[in-house]
Amino acid sequence: MFGQDSAVTAGEKLIKQALEQDKRDSPKVKALSCASLEELRNLDDKDRERKRNFRQTLQDWLGTGRYVYRLNPEVPVDRRGLDALSIVFAPTTMSQQPQGSPDASTEQRAMNDVLNNLAGVVYLDSATHGIREVEGFQLRGVKVRLAGMNLVQVYKAHVDYLQQSIRGIWAPSRYVVDLKIALPPNMGQFRPLGITKGIVSTYYCSGPPPP
Repeated sequence: MFGQDSAVTAGEKLIKQALEQDKRDSPKVKALSCASLEELRNLDDKDRERKRNFRQTLQDWLGTGRYVYRLNPEVPVDRRGLDALSIVFAPTTMSQQPQGSPDASTEQRAMNDVLNNLAGVVYLDSATHGIREVEGFQLRGVKVRLAGMNLVQVYKAHVDYLQQSIRGIWAPSRYVVDLKIALPPNMGQFRPLGITKGIVSTYYCSGPPPP
C-alpha cells in the first residue's frame, strides 16, 4: 500500500470527484444506450450470461474501498499519448475491501476476489477529469470457484476499461476481462503444468473501441 503523502491525498480526491461525475452522468449515459455494454460475440444464452457476470461498473470496481490511489505527475499522458492525469492504484488492506454479496453469483464472487488483487492505473481526461481509461493487472494468484468447476487458480488477470466522450459525457466503449486459470491435475496443490484455460470477455458500446 502507498504511504500517506500529498500524492495519495491528491489521487484519492481526484478519483472521488471522477466517480461522482460518473454517477451524475449515468442517466444520460443510459439514454445514449451506453450504460449497458453488449458482447461482440456469437454466444449462446448460458455462456453470454456467465460472461456478463464478470462485468463490473466503474462504481463497483473503483468506488468500494478496494484500492489506495496515488497521483503520478511523472506520467502526464495516457497509453495513446493524449494529455491525462495518471493515478496509480494498489489494494488497500483486506479488511477494508469488499468481500462480495452472499446473493452474488459464483462468477461475481470470483470476480470480486480478482479485483481485490489488482494494481494498475486510472487515466483521467486532463480537461474534464472524467475517467478515460482504467487498466489493472493481478499481483498474485487467487484461488476461486467458478460455476461447473472445482477450486481453480487465477494465475493471471488483466482488466481493461476504456471510455469515450459523447456530447461531453464519458461513456464506456470497451471492457475486457482476460483471466488465465489453472485447474490442478489432482486435488492436491496447484501445479504450473496443470491444464490452463483462458476466459476472455470483450464488451463494446457505441461502435468500435477507440484506436
